[in-house]
Amino acid sequence: MSPHEAGQIRCAPRFIHESEVRFLDIPETEPEYELEQHPLVTLSAGSDD
Repeated sequence: MSPHEAGQIRCAPRFIHESEVRFLDIPETEPEYELEQHPLVTLSAGSDD
């Protein structure tokens, strides 16, 4: 992977699988909203709910 490609992934996480995007690219503006809307994130964090 070239540095350019790596930079594209960092700048545009949409290239990552959607489930990973939900986990890795949570907007800092509304973290609580994102956590509630995407249980995948809380499950990945170790939540049993």
